[in-house]
Formats: sequence, C-alpha cells, structure tokens
Amino acid sequence: MFKSKKKIIIFIVVFVIVLGLVSFLSVQLLTPKFKTSNFNGVVSKVYNDDLEFNDVCYGNAFSCKNVKPEIIGDYDINNVGVYEVEYVFEYKGHTFKKNGVLNVVDNEKPVITKSDEDIHVCPNNGKILEGNITASDSYDGDISNKLSFNYDRSTNKLFVSVSDSSGNKKDEFYDVVASDQVPPVITINGDSTISIKNGSEYSDLGASAIDNCDGEVEVSVHNPVNAKKNGTYEVIYTAKDSFDNVSEVKRTVKVYSSSTSSGGNSYSCEGKIKYSCGGSGKVIYLTFDDGPSGYTNKLLDVLKQYNVKATFFITGNGSDDVIRREYNEGHTVALHSYTHNYGQIYASMDAYFADLERINDRVERITGHRSNIVRFPGGSSNTVSKKSKCIMTALAHELTNRGYVYYDWNISSGDAGGTTSTDQVYLNVVNRLGNGKYVVLQHDSKGYSVNAVDRIIQYGLSNGYTFEKLESNSMTCHHGTAN
Repeated sequence: MFKSKKKIIIFIVVFVIVLGLVSFLSVQLLTPKFKTSNFNGVVSKVYNDDLEFNDVCYGNAFSCKNVKPEIIGDYDINNVGVYEVEYVFEYKGHTFKKNGVLNVVDNEKPVITKSDEDIHVCPNNGKILEGNITASDSYDGDISNKLSFNYDRSTNKLFVSVSDSSGNKKDEFYDVVASDQVPPVITINGDSTISIKNGSEYSDLGASAIDNCDGEVEVSVHNPVNAKKNGTYEVIYTAKDSFDNVSEVKRTVKVYSSSTSSGGNSYSCEGKIKYSCGGSGKVIYLTFDDGPSGYTNKLLDVLKQYNVKATFFITGNGSDDVIRREYNEGHTVALHSYTHNYGQIYASMDAYFADLERINDRVERITGHRSNIVRFPGGSSNTVSKKSKCIMTALAHELTNRGYVYYDWNISSGDAGGTTSTDQVYLNVVNRLGNGKYVVLQHDSKGYSVNAVDRIIQYGLSNGYTFEKLESNSMTCHHGTAN
C-alpha cells in the first residue's frame, strides 16, 4: 500500500513538471513578442546605402516578422558621423524602444586619376611641371589638395598617396619624365625705366627671382650707371637655377640734365615736333582724360563686360578707389595733370614738372608704381600755353629726355568741345575709323561720352578691330607742336 502511494506521488510530480515544461515551452515558442537578442542599439551604415534592419522581429519561434524602426533624434544619413538616437519598433499595437547610436560611415577608397599626357617632374624634388594628377572621393568630392607625392630618383617613379576624411587610403605610382629646361622668372623691384637728374644719387632697387623647381634663387646684378654722366644705361639682372637654366632682364636708367633753360617764359623753338600718329592694322586705343569722376565706375563696368583694356590719363580729382580699380583690372593708369590749370602748369618748365611729379606721386601711392606715360593737358599742339613761347616744343623734348612717353590722339570724340550728344560722340568716333591704328580721345568726366563707349566697342568688335591699352612701346602719336 505504501509503495503504491509513493508511485502515485512520483507520477503526480512528474506530471506537474512535464505540464509546466509544456506550458513554458508553449509560451516561449508560440506567444508573439519582439525578438531583440541580436540588437544592441548600435547600427552602422554606409552614407549612400539604404538603411536596413534585420536584427529585430515580432513573432514566435515559428514565424517572426522583421520590423523597421522609427529613428528619433538629430541625425543625417547622408553625412558621416556618430549620432545618438532612439529606436522605436512598432508592430500591431506592440512597441519596443531602445536608446542607441547610428554610425554613418564612409568605407570607400578615393580615386586617383592621371591625365593622358606624360608627367614631367623636377629632377631634384619631384614637383610636377607638366601633366596633372587629381584625386576624388565619393564622399569628400575633390581632394586633390590632399595628394602627397614621393619621387624616387633611382626608379624614376612618382609615388602618389591620398586619404579621405574617413581615413580610407589610396596609393598609386607612375613612371615620370624628370627634366627642367625652364629658367627662373626675374621680377624687377620698381619701374623698368627710370630717369634721374645728373648729379643725383642712383640707388638700385634690385630684383627677385623664382624658379619652378628651386623656388627663390639668387639674382646677380650688373650696374654700370654713372649718375654724373648723361646717357642711357642698362642695369642687367641675371638668375640661374641648379640645372643651369639662365634668365636675364634689364632696367633702363636715363641720366639727364635739363636740355632747356627754365628761366623766364621763353624757350628755344628749334626742333619743333612734327605730326606723327597712326600705323597699319585695325587697332583702337580708347583713352580717357580728366578722371576719375562719378561716371568712371560705370565705364569700367562696360570695359569689363567686353574684356577691353583702356588708358586713363588721370588728374588730382576723384576717388583713389576708382584709380585702384583701373589699375587692378589691367588698364593703363597714366599721367595728365594734377591741377589741370593751364596758366599754372605752362607758366614754366619747372611748373610743369612740379605738377607732373605731383600726379605721379598720387599714382605711386595708389598703385605702388610710378608711370612714364603722359598726355599734355590740351595736347602737345595746344596754343593756350603761348605766354611761354615755344614751351610745348621744349617740354616735348624734355619729357623724352627724362624717360617719359607722351601720347596725343588721331580721333577726337568731340566731347571736349561743342558735342554734348551720346549719338554724336559715337558717330564722331566710328566715322573716322579706317584700316589703321587709332588713339581715341574721350573724357570719363562726361556722362554722355561714357554712354557711347558700349556702342563704340560693339562696332569695333563687329568690324574686325582689336582694342589695346597704351604702353611705353605702343604706336607713336604726336601732334605737331605749334608753340
């Protein structure tokens, strides 16, 4: 009897255990829930790939539906970075939340590209002289500025390396041509043409030189200037790089003494200048006197639109900023007069050159350079200077003696006389054009004249003319001196 009871108790215990296990397994296997054992809240994705979640599902052991979360937080799946977010999974009214991070990564290597032509490098340091090597990255874009180069002389190979912002690195190497046949570039300090008065001191400003392979190189100077003897001298600057490429530039120094007495108001009339202006070829030199003014910026806008360079003979009036713009945009800033007072500047040679130095000082202060290009107020043929007999002839010779170049004109727009119409200014210019070189006189102090420039340029370009600015070696344009 006792043994029977014991068997019954054991049976009941085993039955209860089995029933519990069956119930437990039924709950575990059949009851739906979020399965998150493989999800620790850290998700990494490539910035340009779709975001996928396969580690969280809702269901039982026999069927479990993958669930995509709502990601809450300040993040950008198109920008590399580590973002703190909250993942919220929802399915049929059931919710699971987990704080974590979204790690947006870039694991793609950059691309290095070589141009089709051969790569020529400096034999001493591997600096690229010809050809081109660039680098791009799918995330960073153009990263050519991050390229590093290592030239191996023994194998004549250029090793190239680049890393993007995520540390992905790319290496390449190329066979190259190592040679340097380019001489240094010499830059003269100051003006290339200088005039000094006999007996004054000449102190050379020197020059600097930059070589494509060596960088800064030494400049040797040959200076034969004798400031006590009239004449034209050439200061010669020479530079040589480590591969024996040599360059040379020259500075012209004129030593002068006044060729005409400045005493009184009468000068020698010998050697009157004869008219000489023009030449073959269809070239237009637009020149503007008496500025700058309130109209000059508008004129500069028109010139910039057509990429036309002009010459501005400036006075002491107007804005420094406008003159600086003229210079910076590649126009010739030349000398007219500081005061533009005929009675004052043509009273004597000393008076004229005092005024000229004053306007040149302004040009140097604004641009950093002095000018040797001049236009006489009224032109070299003016007669308002007749109180000082023959002064224009004397000044014309003395300007040349002192290293200046002066220009008159062979087309007048008429804006200094009775013409006050934009249409008439335009016609006065274009009707005088032919198959030659033409220096056009206008005034940027006259708004109606400035308004004609756009049409003048259009006419010139459509009829085969080129536009140039006046320089020291441009065509000669001198009126005949009447005084």
